[in-house]
Amino acid sequence: MSQIESGLVSVIIPTWNREKELPDAIRSALAQTHGQLEVLVCDDGSSDASQAVVAAMGDPRVRWIPGPRAGLPAAPRNRGLRQARGEWIAFMDSDDCWLPDKLATQLERLRRCKGSLLASCGNAMRRTSPSSLLDSGLLLERQVSDTVLTLEQLLQDNLVITSTVLLHHSLLASIGTFPVQPGLKVGEDYAYWLRVASLTPLAFHGAALARYTDAPATSVRAHARNEGLVKLRIYRDYFAWLAAYAPRRLLRVLPVCVLLATRNASLRQWWRLRAILGTLKRALLRKL
Repeated sequence: MSQIESGLVSVIIPTWNREKELPDAIRSALAQTHGQLEVLVCDDGSSDASQAVVAAMGDPRVRWIPGPRAGLPAAPRNRGLRQARGEWIAFMDSDDCWLPDKLATQLERLRRCKGSLLASCGNAMRRTSPSSLLDSGLLLERQVSDTVLTLEQLLQDNLVITSTVLLHHSLLASIGTFPVQPGLKVGEDYAYWLRVASLTPLAFHGAALARYTDAPATSVRAHARNEGLVKLRIYRDYFAWLAAYAPRRLLRVLPVCVLLATRNASLRQWWRLRAILGTLKRALLRKL
């Protein structure tokens, strides 16, 4: 990995065949009032003119990072993580865009915290398509105040919008990369935010930081046929990471996760989780 540059923000944008939407996303990053940034456009095997469109923008802060088609958002994001040079890491989906003060607002609050918070996220305005000129309100309608999100809150529900996340590079040594597995084509970001929240609370901004495209027909969420099963897979990934990173802490979060799993899963899914927990418990006892 390249030497980390203080103050630099590495913006990671995964993309696949979005030559029309991609320029607006990139321009919204380049237009930030915090101008010290690099934009890493991480391709997932696009067959359209996305690369040519990016090259035509002619900005040296923008880098095209090619890669084969994986069909998993985690794969291109991870390529970006490995090449990021910034002290801070930010994420944006290629059909979303940022408001101009997004980074400056987050960085100012995090710097005021003097290291007690190392990650940030916030609300976003919902739009039905990238070309929509009208927003249809806040995506998180009940989260309109500035607050701090804890692990306990995120275990209950994912309140993190990926295109608003900003985190310190130092966290990567512990949280690693996004989980790349077919069962987490949807939810790999949630699994990752649970890791982040295990190390630091997240400063949440109730005001919109971005414009989020909520188009289920073209989203990877369209593949999530069973939300309960997806959540079980997210917990499984989180348990596995926690068992390796902090096995003693696993004993404290297991009861909460089991309670949530039984609430959201069918009986058959619960038995699958129980088998996984049994395996992890045995692995934990070997470590202690």
